[in-house]
Amino acid sequence: LSVKGPSGAILIFISLAAFSILIKDIRPLKIFFNPLGILIVLITGGFWYLLLIFEIGWAESLVLLHRETLGRFQEGFVHREPFYYYVPVIAAGFLPWSLFLFRVKKSDFQHDFIKFTALYAVVVFLFFSFCRSKLPTYVISAFPAFSVIASGSVQRLWSNRTKIPLIFFFILTAAALVLKSLPLDSMSKISGISSV
Repeated sequence: LSVKGPSGAILIFISLAAFSILIKDIRPLKIFFNPLGILIVLITGGFWYLLLIFEIGWAESLVLLHRETLGRFQEGFVHREPFYYYVPVIAAGFLPWSLFLFRVKKSDFQHDFIKFTALYAVVVFLFFSFCRSKLPTYVISAFPAFSVIASGSVQRLWSNRTKIPLIFFFILTAAALVLKSLPLDSMSKISGISSV
């Protein structure tokens, strides 16, 4: 709430609404309107807005928030990228775990928690894919959800204990650690993705 305006709350609302429709139960969506939760969000996130208003004034604050939220979403005056931009971003940024997403099975989505996290990951991906302005950090909040989704594949691999998949897994992990230890500007040159 205090970083990019209401987008965080919007993502949670869409995810809960989609989940309520999926399981045909309105109770998950009601969580969004919990008075105590709203109060906590207003205290923690709203304090930043008060500081902004005191610093630059009410009118300038509205202009700034509009430019940094709707302006970036609709107009994309900076960091304009194609719709598919986050496909390689997630594939590379989530290595080696992103490879396990291709081994996900339908049975992995039996539990409601897995269903919700999957919906949240999809909502974040689509929301920011439609956004005109794009940066790799915009989809970071989806990575924990992708971790939950991939956990079933990782567990099956570990349970089998076959040598080839395990060796392949450790090689990928080592390669990912090496890549992520490189400076950000070097990673940008390798991937061709702007980091600013």
